[in-house]
Amino acid sequence: MPSIYFKSKVKTVSESCTLTLIIRHNILVGPASDVWYAMKQPPPEQVDVLLASQLQFTISGTVNGSRMSPESVMASRIAHHFAEYFRLVGSCLVISVPESTHSPFRMQINLE
Repeated sequence: MPSIYFKSKVKTVSESCTLTLIIRHNILVGPASDVWYAMKQPPPEQVDVLLASQLQFTISGTVNGSRMSPESVMASRIAHHFAEYFRLVGSCLVISVPESTHSPFRMQINLE
């Protein structure tokens, strides 16, 4: 089967920064193929999409058009707020984030 993906983007702007979340949904039926095809529209609502592996987040950043180092992003308030948000609302989303996770880059999210 072909491997397909769908991307969506959410952007918010404040006085001091712009935050853009780019979400990529990889959709597989069976093993992944070598070629990935982009969907122009999200899957229809009638299609049930199930998570087959751990949920992963990749956080990266740019400042004035230059890519930030992973260490700088890891130390950023935005990354820490992101991790804290999932700790606070995890029970509503039926996920858990271990309290021992200090780095948003090493955030493991467990589906319950």
